[in-house]
Amino acid sequence: MTRSVRQIFALAAVAAALPALAALELGAPFTDGAVLQRDTPLRIWGSADAGSTVAVTFGEKSWTTTAGTDGAWRLTLPPMAASAEPKVGPLSRREIEVLTYIAQGKTHEEIGMIGDISAETVRTHMKSIFRKLDCTNAPAAVSRAYELGILRA
Repeated sequence: MTRSVRQIFALAAVAAALPALAALELGAPFTDGAVLQRDTPLRIWGSADAGSTVAVTFGEKSWTTTAGTDGAWRLTLPPMAASAEPKVGPLSRREIEVLTYIAQGKTHEEIGMIGDISAETVRTHMKSIFRKLDCTNAPAAVSRAYELGILRA
């Protein structure tokens, strides 16, 4: 069996072993750099796989909800004071994918091969994950993701 065929079987086996990744999307107004109204309830919405749990972390607090049968989800966060500190949104689908592979013990190079991205791009995703989950290393990020329900056992 050639090396490339063995790699394809190995990649297929890894992909089959992954937990299902929800196709999470935020509503159109919620983008990087968005400015949100202070001291008023914050209504956020989006779509995900029907019935999937959506975890939203804003600042140091987290909330969860479940997507409906149509995939729509919505949350109303309590009023928050103004802050000069930037807050970050949920992990992207690719960041969840990368973190799932990290939780399985994959290296940046292996994740790059599986996801058809460079190891440097994996490192960039990890930096974003650390920032969003307020962590400084991969084990802490994986632990925090399990706590928030982003990753499931």
